[in-house]
Amino acid sequence: KAIAQLTTDAAGKYAYTLPEFVPLKATASNSGYYKNSIQTMVPADAESVMFSNPVLCLNPITTEAVRVENVYYDYNKATLQEASFPELDKLVSLLNDNPNMTIELGAHTDSKGADAYNLKLSDARANSVVEYLVSKGIDRSRLVAKGYGETSPVAENTNSDGSDNPEGRQQNRRTEFRVLKN
Repeated sequence: KAIAQLTTDAAGKYAYTLPEFVPLKATASNSGYYKNSIQTMVPADAESVMFSNPVLCLNPITTEAVRVENVYYDYNKATLQEASFPELDKLVSLLNDNPNMTIELGAHTDSKGADAYNLKLSDARANSVVEYLVSKGIDRSRLVAKGYGETSPVAENTNSDGSDNPEGRQQNRRTEFRVLKN
């Protein structure tokens, strides 16, 4: 439950005295920025605890694509690997903190395989992410899945001598989100 709502001073500072010792979650928000929170536990036997303006940085919401790190799919499939869930859960939190936000989930592939196949695979992967977010309670109307196939590489798939570039291919196999509406 919320126990107080504060506005920072011109320097961005704030102060609050807790009426009793409780677990504390401080959340900062501002229009046009991603909401952010910090949590702390106050020891029950403490007479007082001073937090000197814990930092809550707010990042501006942009329409640029943001890479979702550590999203993995089974080889040549759209099935999400379990190792992807913690990172996708952060996206769930972001969407829960910003209930008016609509995002596009874009999936990309490297250049191995036919263009049409890669486009179909990336579309299926983007839809897998949407299904995961919906399973966590996010309204489907806030999510747009888009497969880009191999059309937007961020790294070279091959080296200048024509040999394979595994690191570049790995960078190109990615999932991103872009804010469409906030």
